[in-house]
Amino acid sequence: MRALSLLPMLLVGLLASTAVAGPPGHYDKDAITASSQRFAEVAGQLKEGYLPLERELSRTDGLLAELDLNLALSAAQVDPAMHKLWMARLDERSGVFGPEFEAIQMRVSRLEVDFEAAFEAALQRALDQLAAVSERPVVCEANAVGGISAIAPGFSASSPSSCKGDDVSQQLAALWDADEVLKSRLATLTAEPWPKVTGYQESAATVSVGEHPASGQWFSPAHLVAAVPEAIELLDLIDARAAKARSALRARWEELDRGADDFKEQRAAIGASARSIREFTEVSKATLGRELMAAVQRVRRKGRKAGWSDVSVCLNPSGWGACDGRDRSDDVAEQVLSDRKLSRALAKLVAELPEPL
Repeated sequence: MRALSLLPMLLVGLLASTAVAGPPGHYDKDAITASSQRFAEVAGQLKEGYLPLERELSRTDGLLAELDLNLALSAAQVDPAMHKLWMARLDERSGVFGPEFEAIQMRVSRLEVDFEAAFEAALQRALDQLAAVSERPVVCEANAVGGISAIAPGFSASSPSSCKGDDVSQQLAALWDADEVLKSRLATLTAEPWPKVTGYQESAATVSVGEHPASGQWFSPAHLVAAVPEAIELLDLIDARAAKARSALRARWEELDRGADDFKEQRAAIGASARSIREFTEVSKATLGRELMAAVQRVRRKGRKAGWSDVSVCLNPSGWGACDGRDRSDDVAEQVLSDRKLSRALAKLVAELPEPL
């Protein structure tokens, strides 16, 4: 066992010199962590390492969703070979992101367990040091977390006045800060490098739409949807109904009797329902995309004077370099917004959208 540093022994000596008869001291774990420099340092290190990674996870997840939406909206509307190529890229990038996300989550979960164990062990060592010169302090949390206090400020399981004896939280925090065993353990835990999130920063070629060849000007299908209120409404409705159906399907699966004679038949029926939900989503979004693309064809002539009548489609998400050439998404959206035929068509799709199951 390592020799105790001078600071903990000095603190114990000070406590011993001022100890008086009475109830044992008490401590609040939240107060210890709030006062500990060691805890603040490791919290800062974790923020420095994890927060940028968390932002990158969120960003990559959003870009994958953008690519998925671009592909769903452009199905059967753009060059089939290019659409197939980008579908393969989506599958590949999703396949890379999944394990990376899981690795980061596992690292976070492991760190939570390991840090808690390290600080708890340090707390027990500190309590042992104080117990060597006085009665062992007892936990007494002035602002209890959980229960009614978590939802009703002002209510707590205990209060400072109900904690008997002296509050030794500050002394315990100082013992944490001087604990060389804790310092070494935390250094080991924070030394491990964080997993990485793969990025794709490279502009891509545009994709031809119908009879119009690919050009150096383009628009993003996902950007176009976001600019048209009726399109957003329809897209949200599609996703909401699909999510509701999947939730009901999961409930059916959980209620299945695995020992029933017709288990295989019921499992097959659930599989068929899952495929039906996926087909509903694909067909509905493709229909939305068809109406948007038709609107783009109608407004092309309005883009002649502005020079974008030959506009193509960009499937690559904006955050991954988008496409070569000039982004005309805003120009196209401005004209599409005034297309009354599109508004009527989308309103009809909203009204007639079927349930997936």
